[in-house]
Amino acid sequence: MEIKFTSGIVVNVDGHLEEWNIHLNPVGDVEPLWSYAIAYDKENLFVAVKVMDPALQLEAAAHGISVMINPYGKKKEGMQLLFPIPDAETIRSMLETGDFSSAHVRPSLIARSRGYKVKGFPRIVDGLLSLNNAYGLQAIAKIDSADHLVYESVIPIAQLGLREVNKPIAVQVAIQNRWEQTPKLAMRNQQSISARQNAPIRVKSPYKGKTEVWVVDQLPTK
Repeated sequence: MEIKFTSGIVVNVDGHLEEWNIHLNPVGDVEPLWSYAIAYDKENLFVAVKVMDPALQLEAAAHGISVMINPYGKKKEGMQLLFPIPDAETIRSMLETGDFSSAHVRPSLIARSRGYKVKGFPRIVDGLLSLNNAYGLQAIAKIDSADHLVYESVIPIAQLGLREVNKPIAVQVAIQNRWEQTPKLAMRNQQSISARQNAPIRVKSPYKGKTEVWVVDQLPTK
């Protein structure tokens, strides 16, 4: 089934996904690890994510949920919004206290995020963007009553710098995690160890399903 952007729903970016329920697309080889949906109106692009798998929730809270947009419809690197991104002091404090229970870690990591990490937007400087910014970017993550990590974000279409009308864009939604963040470094380390030990070593994600997806579709043009 080909996944498309959704239109015609009214989205309130508040971390409650009731308006998304019938639009969420499950991801997982055996059972759903997480689900996602992408929607738009005349002004904005919206993304919703629900992470059900407990281990993947911790990855999302520690490393962030990424929305990447390639304005040329290619499944390649483009503009990126990343949230949550807990600061190093938060992680250091958790290491010192030793409280790594899921109930404590997930909300603590989310609450200590000081902004959004952005790159590639034509009118926004790369780096840490304030939660309260003048560009209209917003994201929220929380733990819901079903003990799932839920996420919503909004990116104004005007911030995408689209120049071609009636052309598709590509949007990647990804749960950042330690296995996917640095694949090139992992491969180099693997090759170095293999060369020394003369034995193949594989670095593989433990999740039975993808942790990133792409959707290619058109946005409304004025």
